[in-house]
Amino acid sequence: MMPPLRVSVAPPVRRRAALPGMAAAALTAGLAVAAAFSLRPAPLTALPASVTADLLVARAPIAGEIRGDAVDGMTLRPGQPLLLVENPRAERGRLIDARNEHDRARDELARLEEQGGALNTTIERLARSADQHRREAAAQIEAQSRETQQLRAAAEARAHRAAQEGARTAQLARAGFASAAMVEKAEADVASARREAQAFDMRLELLRRQAEAAGRGIYGAGGVVMVGYVQERLDDVGLRRIELQRALAVQRDALARAERRLAQEEEAFALVSRAGIEAPAGLVVWRLRARPGQTVLAHEAVAELLDCRSAHVLVAMPEGRVAEALRATDVRLRLAGEAQDRRGRVQAVVDGPAAASAAPPATGEGRRLLRIAMDPGASGEPCLVGRAATVTFGG
Repeated sequence: MMPPLRVSVAPPVRRRAALPGMAAAALTAGLAVAAAFSLRPAPLTALPASVTADLLVARAPIAGEIRGDAVDGMTLRPGQPLLLVENPRAERGRLIDARNEHDRARDELARLEEQGGALNTTIERLARSADQHRREAAAQIEAQSRETQQLRAAAEARAHRAAQEGARTAQLARAGFASAAMVEKAEADVASARREAQAFDMRLELLRRQAEAAGRGIYGAGGVVMVGYVQERLDDVGLRRIELQRALAVQRDALARAERRLAQEEEAFALVSRAGIEAPAGLVVWRLRARPGQTVLAHEAVAELLDCRSAHVLVAMPEGRVAEALRATDVRLRLAGEAQDRRGRVQAVVDGPAAASAAPPATGEGRRLLRIAMDPGASGEPCLVGRAATVTFGG
């Protein structure tokens, strides 16, 4: 008979004793993972920012009182001055002196021109008198010439008759009917008549020359050549007119110099008494520092202007996250009131203060400003400066 089979039973394993140790290990691993995730920085999403633009400061070119109708938020139109500066106390001494010099030169020129007009009138009157005198002298010489020609003709006739009488007396003398004395007397009569005719010829030649000289205003009397009184006066007045023309040329030059100086002084006075403050069209008046009626100094800031067409975004972030933001390849902007994101591009880190920008975001210790360019919106879009925005860096 077979012996009975003996089975040994091991005591039961106490597994519950190991459960607390596994739970502790799992808990430790979970805490480690949580700690690792908690050390990773939060993503750069929805960072608060603001739309801004670079400010341009307009300054007064001169000291004076502000004039104009510019207001905050106004957009400048082409050809529209921003403001005017008027200085009623500008120095006028040089301008007044230039005006007085100009007036004296103008009055002196007018006086000389008046003298010239009087001289011209005198010359015209004397010329008429001289012409009348020449006509009278010519008529007188013509009358004398006609009389002399008549006397010459009579002398020629007497010479002809004397020659005939002498020939007849010579025939009678050859026939013995006339004496030698009668012949000599007849020859003397012929010679006398011929000399008288020759004298009249010389007289006619003299009258002809006198007529030519009288046409030039030169007259002869008693063998003495002289110039008529009217012609003398004409010569004297002509010399005075030449001197006056020289004086007029000098005075016209003086007036031209006075006019140039006056124009320069007026331009200089205009620059210091009234000046417009110009700015390119399209800029927006962000803030007026000087209102109409206010007195400003030269080069004092009177307005802050911005160009909305070059608007950009400034965002403040911890200095330790700047490098991460600069490496971002996908920058998106969401402007307040818009449902769609806009693309952006980091331009630079703003090292200095943001005082030169309109509506800059607040910064604190350990924070830096990033300048982000944004895509332009639709044409005719209103100015976005001052609009709140959020920035998300990705990629």
